[in-house]
Amino acid sequence: MEKESKETMIKAESAWDKIQRVQAEPEPKFIWASIPQGSVGMFVGAPKTGKTRFAENLAVSLAVGREKFFDMEMIGEPQKVLFINLEESDKIYSRRLAKLVDNLSEAELKLFKNNFFMEPDDFPEFLNTDDDWKKLERLVLEVDADVIVVDSVTHMMPSNVEDSTSANKFVEKLNRYVHFSGKTVILIHHTTKGNNGPLQVDKVAGSRVLLQKMQYIIGMSKVPGNSTKKYLAFLNNKFVPVDDTMAIEYSIDPHFGFKNLGSANVYALCGNTGATIDLRVDTENRDKILVFIQSQDSQGSQTVSTKLMKETFVDTKIMSKDTLHSSIRKLLNEELIEKCGKGLYRLTLKVAD
Repeated sequence: MEKESKETMIKAESAWDKIQRVQAEPEPKFIWASIPQGSVGMFVGAPKTGKTRFAENLAVSLAVGREKFFDMEMIGEPQKVLFINLEESDKIYSRRLAKLVDNLSEAELKLFKNNFFMEPDDFPEFLNTDDDWKKLERLVLEVDADVIVVDSVTHMMPSNVEDSTSANKFVEKLNRYVHFSGKTVILIHHTTKGNNGPLQVDKVAGSRVLLQKMQYIIGMSKVPGNSTKKYLAFLNNKFVPVDDTMAIEYSIDPHFGFKNLGSANVYALCGNTGATIDLRVDTENRDKILVFIQSQDSQGSQTVSTKLMKETFVDTKIMSKDTLHSSIRKLLNEELIEKCGKGLYRLTLKVAD
């Protein structure tokens, strides 16, 4: 058997060289909250939760260079945005968008006119063929936007979203025709599996292939048993730790603006409706607290204060305040730690030994 020619050989790269190359690159910026530049992810949730409207508000805020949206930090630099709405007619979409534009200042309106782009009237409603995807590719290349928003996944993937073969083809086309550009891609996905409890990744409709491709997933849901209350949750993120037990309640005004009503524990929020909720605390959070207390003990601090744990986990947004206290209670119930004063905890003897 002839040896493989030098031209076709694949040479492995030193892991150290790759690390050095990546570390030499600038740190990624976040366009909003935990969405990094150059990433691909999606907003998910049940119908009538305002996902499209939320994405429109976010897109307009990016286009005009606002520093905050929904009380969360933005990149603060005007971004060129391509918003492709495959779900609605141009008239419905444009009239709703006009209400958002009415609230812009003169300077913001000028930036909006230069930075916000939409698909042409004759753009396909469904991406059924390679030719449809090539039209999307040409649009992406022509606009050269910083942020690309597409509504929705079901119009890009008309076949069964639960089918792994279909999902593989979708991911391949998404890479080839859209995400090849290295731009930030936000997809809107309207399908979830029921609404009988807190929205989590396993309730998002779609095969594992589809969900694994997403580098972040942000969910929007109605509170079970209460059609007027809605919340947003950061379900998953491959770049930064997120607390999927933290919910942010919101309201939508007549001009389709969103108001952040404050955070709550998603289990407590949904549990108040009478729905059957699994109240078990994520062991990953519980383990983080235990390891931290063990590390303090090994350094000579036999007691750890709630204040120190809050500074370490809540203030750094690793977990919510409710999650911290739930994790502490779980460790107490398992007799892995014990309370030794007001707001003070230490390892039990069986763990310390």
